[in-house]
Formats: sequence, structure tokens, C-alpha cells
Amino acid sequence: MKFIQNANGSYSLEFAASDFPVVAAPAPTPTPTPSPSVPAISSGLSLKYIADFSQPLGGTQNGIAFTGFNTNPQSMMAIAPDPLNTSVNAIVANVDVNPATGYSWTEADMVFGVSLADVCISYDLEIPANFNYQPNTITPGANNNKFLAVYELPYQSPGFQINLSLEPNGAGGANLELHWYDAGAEQQPIPVMANFITATDYGKAMHLDVRVTPPSVGQANGRVTVAKNGTVVFNNTTLNAQGTGQNVMQACYFLGWDNACVPGVFVIRNVEVYA
Repeated sequence: MKFIQNANGSYSLEFAASDFPVVAAPAPTPTPTPSPSVPAISSGLSLKYIADFSQPLGGTQNGIAFTGFNTNPQSMMAIAPDPLNTSVNAIVANVDVNPATGYSWTEADMVFGVSLADVCISYDLEIPANFNYQPNTITPGANNNKFLAVYELPYQSPGFQINLSLEPNGAGGANLELHWYDAGAEQQPIPVMANFITATDYGKAMHLDVRVTPPSVGQANGRVTVAKNGTVVFNNTTLNAQGTGQNVMQACYFLGWDNACVPGVFVIRNVEVYA
């Protein structure tokens, strides 16, 4: 850029190309790419039940309800003030062992009200702070703890049934297995997750989502999906767990027969059912 004098004595500015350097346009901000994620386990289902433990047995919604609790004489299970927040209620299971047999029993029974072909059960389970799962030496060979069972009524009939069961992992914690049945006959258990419960879980609540879809009659297309704290740890979509004439779900129970856990307190919170 420079000044030049015009013929009439006035001045003008003269510009050169170098006075206007080319400035590259800023690069566009890239659009974030969503990270791959596992779809919600309850995808495609509708929320049918939220337990309200201010009501007897948590109330009834869409025919879904807790129907009661079963325990051995040494244990107790009830809707009671939540040890974490006594201003609200939860299902509290005080587990203690029958000294004559070495096992205990705390079971919360639920019915679905109708026959379901697909269900997702979501809840929080607090593990006892003193959890120490050891083999049963009083009743040898009986080492499993029912964790969650889903089935056609009546229980233990030849109808559809699966259950998730804990097994001692040899270090005080527990592995998780899928126990399943074909026309009433128990089949080889399927490992779900090794070290499902470890010392890092003791005294803490874990969030659990379990989706179950019985197979079509005569086909190996049943589904059991398990997520712990939002992470899918098991997804079997080829289960051939046949009932007799139909494959439906009418009930479930939480926890259940346990024969290797030291006395402790389990707490069940935030129960939801999708169908």
C-alpha cells in the first residue's frame, strides 16, 4: 500500500495484491460420532410395575405384585425401613444358617398376573458387608444360592423355568450361573460371569437388569441377558429351555434357597418390571 499524487494535486491510496494475504477458512468443527453402546436391555418393552414399598407387599400394578416371603426359621425377610435410609422401605433379608443343614432360605415371590412372552426385571441388590460364600460342609454337594428365578406356574412343574444361581468362587465371593430346564429336566448349567460378587461388592448395592424371553416351541431361540451396574455381562440368545406345550412366564422370585452364605443382610430396592 502506498500514497500517490494525482494530476490535480490530490492523493490516493494504491493497493497491491500482497496487501491482502489469503487467510484459510477455519476448518469446520467435526460432528461428534456417538460411541457404540449396548441398547437398553428393556428396549421394546413397556414399564409395567414399580414397587412402592410404602404399601403392603409393594402394591399391585398391571396384575404384577409381590405375594409374600419364604424363609427358614433362622432367617427373616420383610418390607422394613431401608438400612441405608430409614425414611423409606425396602425388602430386607436377614439371612442366617440352619445349623443342622448348613443352608438358609430367604425368598421374595412375585407374580406377573398374566402369561408373559418377554420380561425385563430391574432392581438394586445390596450385598452383605460380611459376605463370605463357602462350600456347604454339612450337606455336601449342595452348593448353590438361587439369585433370581423366572418360571411358569406352578414352580418346579415341567413348565418353562430358568434361574440364576451363585456358586462359591473359592475366595469368599461368587460366580454366577444360568440353570435351565428342558421339559422339567435340569440341564448342564451355563456360566454367566466368573467372580460376579467379589470383595469390591461387599457392603454395596449393585444394579441388575435381567431380560428373559422363552424360546419358541421346539426352537433354540430363547434369550437370557444379564447386566450388572449397566454393563452387559451375559447374553444368550440360543437357549432351548422348553416347557410342555407352551413357553411362558408367570412368576419369579428374588434370592431363594441358599446354603453357603454366612449370616448377613441383603437389601432389595427399586424393583421395576418391563413387559
